[in-house]
Amino acid sequence: MNAKLLVAAVVLPLVAITAGVVRAELHLARSKEWEFRVAGYDPRDLLEGHYIRLSVALDEGPARTACRQDQGDSCCLCLTSLGAHTPPRAERATCAVAKAECDGAVREQELRAIDRYYVPESRAEELTRRFQQAARQQTARLVVAVDAQGVPQVKALVADGERVEETH
Repeated sequence: MNAKLLVAAVVLPLVAITAGVVRAELHLARSKEWEFRVAGYDPRDLLEGHYIRLSVALDEGPARTACRQDQGDSCCLCLTSLGAHTPPRAERATCAVAKAECDGAVREQELRAIDRYYVPESRAEELTRRFQQAARQQTARLVVAVDAQGVPQVKALVADGERVEETH
């Protein structure tokens, strides 16, 4: 009995970690990439780990359709592609309308909730310096992979048109 518990204690966490990695990789493989401007930027906070805190800036147009979450609507941003390496135009709409009529649709609350990016300790100083300089020059970008359900996942940091860090 003890041997079975030991095996379960070792194997179950490995299975959970593997499942999480596979899920993330499938999300990235089945998603469309969008590049958003970074509006605000704070260097990593050592008390919270090696993170770059940021704020996604949206080039918002007028609402495409009325969307009221307090009335049960599922709100998305209708994304219209403006070309490679150019942030998309974003218009608020219901998710049904955005998925049917737009180049892409992302769940509004989930995109706005993106506020930090993990930086590997070995590259923290270099990435912080490069991204800080790019933010000052307004050339900092965040590549976000959005799947068919409108779920966003951060894929990469871009500074001065070059991907400086990418998730795997």
